[in-house]
Amino acid sequence: MKLVEKIQKVRVALQNETPKMTGKNRTFKYFELEDFLPRLNALMDEYKMTAIPSFETEIATMTAYDFESDETVVIKSPMGSAKLAGCHEVQNIGAVETYQRRYLYQAMFDINAKDVLDGEFKDGKDDVKKAQQKPDNKITCDKCGCEITDTKRVKDGNEYVVPASEVKEKCGGLCMKCWLAANPPKTNEPNKPIETREV
Repeated sequence: MKLVEKIQKVRVALQNETPKMTGKNRTFKYFELEDFLPRLNALMDEYKMTAIPSFETEIATMTAYDFESDETVVIKSPMGSAKLAGCHEVQNIGAVETYQRRYLYQAMFDINAKDVLDGEFKDGKDDVKKAQQKPDNKITCDKCGCEITDTKRVKDGNEYVVPASEVKEKCGGLCMKCWLAANPPKTNEPNKPIETREV
C-alpha cells in the first residue's frame, strides 16, 4: 500500500470517529492535540507510518514517513508568532510550535469538526443572538416583534448607515419606535422644539 493510501485510510478512520473539540477560552473552541493525537498515533502505528513536524524561522513542515518503503509526503505552512501576556520568549516559541503542530496534523489528516472554524464559539453569545433572530435571519424587536432594518443617519453633512444589529444593541433590544415610546423626548418650555437624539 502506498503512503498516500495509508494517509487516506487514517483520514477515513478518524472521520468516522468524529474527534470533539475540547479546547475552549472566552471567545472560541478549538482542538487540543489530545483530542485526536492518541487515536491518530494508534492508527499510524496500525498502518506502519508516522508524521513528524519540524520548524524553521519562516516555515513549519510535517513529513509523513512510510515504515515499509522510502516514500514521504510533505506539507508546509508559514510560521506564525505569539506574544502571550506574562510569557517569556521560550514560552511564546512553545505556544507557536504547539499551534503549528496542531494545524499541520489537521491539514495532513484532514481533521475537522463539521467544518466548524476556530473562533465560531462565542461562549454562548452567538446562541443568544440566534435566539433573537427569526429563522430567515431577520433582526426583530424584543418587544413588538417587528423587523429592525438598517438605518440611515447624517452627521456633519455625511450620510452613513447604522446596521440593524447595531440599532437593536443601542436601543437595548428594541426597535426605534419602541425605544422612543419608552424614552420620549423631554422639553421644559411649551414652545421649545422637541429635542432629537441619535441612538
